[in-house]
Amino acid sequence: YDADGSGSVSIAELQKALNTSPLADSSEAMLSELDRNGDGSVEFPELLKLLYPYANSKDFEVMLSWVAPPPPPPPPKRELTGAQLEEINAIFSLYDKDGSGGLTAKELKQAMKGTFLDEEEIDAMFTKADKNDDDMLDKDEFRSLMVSTGLWDVDGALEE
Repeated sequence: YDADGSGSVSIAELQKALNTSPLADSSEAMLSELDRNGDGSVEFPELLKLLYPYANSKDFEVMLSWVAPPPPPPPPKRELTGAQLEEINAIFSLYDKDGSGGLTAKELKQAMKGTFLDEEEIDAMFTKADKNDDDMLDKDEFRSLMVSTGLWDVDGALEE
């Protein structure tokens, strides 16, 4: 009955489908009975709930999969190349003035001096990047921060 492939049956589609049937005159009443959410059309889940009132959520999931395409797979995890990792690690070592293996907000501010960012923006960036709230960016947190800037093409498409 879903002539336009919209995933729902409108009053017009139902009337057209029942046009030669003795039920044609009652198609509007039928639709209003089937239309549980009152939007003027019957979606497949509404029809399934009427036809299979005792089906559980897993059953509905299976039945819906018959007409709905499966969700697309998640995109592949994007990875930095070895050269990109080396570059970020070298920057980290350059910024880590005290050699502690972590960057403090003070070290990051010193490294960012002369950039377009003011101290409040650097503090906000530091706080957001410090996932474990230890007031220090380890190499993984720093790497995530650097990737979030968009300066590294994590798909490797810009690599030479």
